[in-house]
Amino acid sequence: MRKKEIYSEKLYYGFPIFLIGYKDSTYGYNFTTVSSSYSLGDMLVVGIYKFGNAIKQIKNVNCFTVNIPDNNLMQEIEIGGTNSGKDKFKLASKLNYHISNKIDAPIINNCILNIECEVVQIVESDEFENYSNIIAKIKGRFINEELQKDEIIIRECLNPVLYVGDGYKRSYRYLGNKIHDFGDFS
Repeated sequence: MRKKEIYSEKLYYGFPIFLIGYKDSTYGYNFTTVSSSYSLGDMLVVGIYKFGNAIKQIKNVNCFTVNIPDNNLMQEIEIGGTNSGKDKFKLASKLNYHISNKIDAPIINNCILNIECEVVQIVESDEFENYSNIIAKIKGRFINEELQKDEIIIRECLNPVLYVGDGYKRSYRYLGNKIHDFGDFS
């Protein structure tokens, strides 16, 4: 297979979209759409635009939620990603939320998974001048009941929206139902 070098400001090869919920000093509570993260154990790392409203607000309260939507919330995903500094819950009236019992941030009820996070460190580097990395400790995890049976996630039903593309166009993909299991961790 022949390879060709590509030149692009960004390259997303399939990252789950999520909505970060946070306390907002202007609107009470708010959210933004993000696509850069990874999780290991109780650590979650989020990459976020460092000049947006979300990071400014998160720095003030040191907590946030990660809310995983499915493809029924495409309009809300777009609203969250394109309206910085606005009251996005007002714009995305389909979304409803409640405030976490553990942290001061909104849990979006419409999402299939929710994770409560407490900020441990925010890393900003001159090398990557437009982005911050938030390192957080996971304080709690929640899943829609229909996505779990006998305490095990029904993998075929877990269908997050994936972000794919480059610096030229926003594109989304959805997973199919096919699962390939290769054993368990026991």
